[in-house]
Amino acid sequence: MQANIPARGFEPGSKEGKERTDIDIGYRRAVLPAFSNDPEGRCEPLGLARAITFSGGGASMEMVQAKDRIIQKFEWTWDNRDIWLDGRELPKPDSYLPRFNGFSVGKWEGDTLVVTSTGFDDRQWVDQFGFPISEKMVLEERWDRPSPNRLRARLTINDPTIYTAPWQSSTKVWALVPAKNAMSIEGWSGIQEDRCVPTDESFFDKFRDRAAGKK
Repeated sequence: MQANIPARGFEPGSKEGKERTDIDIGYRRAVLPAFSNDPEGRCEPLGLARAITFSGGGASMEMVQAKDRIIQKFEWTWDNRDIWLDGRELPKPDSYLPRFNGFSVGKWEGDTLVVTSTGFDDRQWVDQFGFPISEKMVLEERWDRPSPNRLRARLTINDPTIYTAPWQSSTKVWALVPAKNAMSIEGWSGIQEDRCVPTDESFFDKFRDRAAGKK
């Protein structure tokens, strides 16, 4: 974890950080982005947990239901993953090449979709604060609709290689976009192609790093 240097959270020793003794110290070690090694800053894949919990611009998401799966499309990084609903078993983590989004199977428990995922690439962070994972991580998501226009997700990570207890996310809720024309540009509807382009990012970094005093 010490090798992961986040640019989000509270700076160590800052007044705000000292006041937030109620949160884990992992949220109180932020540096300027120029001195961070956040994979997002290199346009590397976010990984599944971070893609789901991502907030801010580009956090829109679409779920497409097919006969045997749900396809989840993320606007930021223009990424996607499959949630298989055809009864298949999860692969053992050592059976396949690891993926940033892992392998996911889902089942219904009443009105709640329970998704379990394994087989993760361990280069990803759990979230923007630099919490790491191992290839043995198991992610459980519980999706439900508290109202017709809201979709809610709660995540739990079990990774005994890294953590002594389960990691649990805060609850994330999406609001339904009720009509296609509410997300349209010149009549073209749908989530945007909000990619992280390495050449654009490296050009921006030249100005960002110089402003932070980085040589």
